[in-house]
Amino acid sequence: MVRYILLALTKFTFFCTSCQRSFDYTQACSV
Repeated sequence: MVRYILLALTKFTFFCTSCQRSFDYTQACSV
């Protein structure tokens, strides 16, 4: 269970970092 949560957080963080680099989706990531 904890492993799944950590994996989800890692993927979400990676998505937010990549979308901030590629596009201006800072608002979408901060939600």
